[in-house]
Amino acid sequence: MYLAFCVWEENLPVNENAELAEKRLLQEYKKKLVLDGDVVPDPFSISSGWKGEKAAVNTWPSIYITDIATYLGCSTTKDVMNRLLNEYKVGKAYRYFESEWVKEVYIHDVRESSDKCILKTKVTPSQAINNKCYDVWVIVTKDNVNGPGGEIISAYCSCTAGMLGSCNHVAGLLFRVEHAVKTGATKKSSTSKLSEWNVPKGKPSMKPKKAVDAIWSKGRYDKRVTSEEEEKQRKEMKNKFTPLTKSQHEQLNNQVKTRTDLYDLLRTEISNSCFVLCQEKRRIKAPKADIPDSVIKIADEMKSSNTDKHVAMDKFVDKLTLSIERRDNLKKATLEQSNSQTWKEHRKGRVTASIFQRVSSRVETLRKNEEADPSALVETVLGQKETKQTVAM
Repeated sequence: MYLAFCVWEENLPVNENAELAEKRLLQEYKKKLVLDGDVVPDPFSISSGWKGEKAAVNTWPSIYITDIATYLGCSTTKDVMNRLLNEYKVGKAYRYFESEWVKEVYIHDVRESSDKCILKTKVTPSQAINNKCYDVWVIVTKDNVNGPGGEIISAYCSCTAGMLGSCNHVAGLLFRVEHAVKTGATKKSSTSKLSEWNVPKGKPSMKPKKAVDAIWSKGRYDKRVTSEEEEKQRKEMKNKFTPLTKSQHEQLNNQVKTRTDLYDLLRTEISNSCFVLCQEKRRIKAPKADIPDSVIKIADEMKSSNTDKHVAMDKFVDKLTLSIERRDNLKKATLEQSNSQTWKEHRKGRVTASIFQRVSSRVETLRKNEEADPSALVETVLGQKETKQTVAM
């Protein structure tokens, strides 16, 4: 048995602190078993007399949502319902049951003369499903000839907060029993068989799957718990649903006729829609944008103008200055970069990032030696020499 607690006294050695904590923890645990002067045996020490769900689900006490509300400190049933739907922690307690983290529930009558019984189970940690399960027990009043029992008197869980008896794992056990009572699984049918009731497997099966194949749902108390198979069937029916009649569905399957009918409807109303253009296999020619001339073309114009050298240089610089509209036109025309002939033409004569280091290095060389030959680099800048393609490129 694992008991989680923490006590620390000043001025005591570590070993004595540990012993003191263990003693106080044991005292707290024993107090949970003394109920109205009646001492209930420790559920962890009882080795025989336990009955599983298949044999004894019909002997479970009648725990209702009102009993859970009282135990959890809620003033009314409406209050606990509101917390289930809106508070993450309380809602998570219900999802422990719905997700089958609460395993098979066992019942022990304590003794024939006692008005109390013990329910115990194991609960899988939601954040670490392969870790050791938590041990949970609750002590509840039995049903009798005078009326239903179901009063939750005491509870314990081996998790860190389990000594309080109101952790999510305890609540998950209570919701499992309450669901069995609510759905009639604890009562015998006219055929002397129990109502349909699934016993959770001992170990959860969590296999990876594609997100598209996963069933996404959030547990809600006010909705019926459904199996994964039912959710799959519901999802499949939802995907297959169509408001079309049989004849309409058959018409849609004839894709050629459907396209022809749609074309007849749209060709006069929306003559330049993408669908109509595709059907008629035509294109709308976009207006020619005002794209500036390339550096090389401007330079050639200046050379052939027979203008004074200094005047030609000033004009050359002026023509390189672009308006915002022409810059945007050039940007749109060169979006495809190396796949665009305009992009290639406008790179010629410009010091681009890919050759900037070579230009910088050659300038330094020319400063040291004016006779150094820059012709190869000039040819590259002017686009007269193709860039050598490397493996990386």
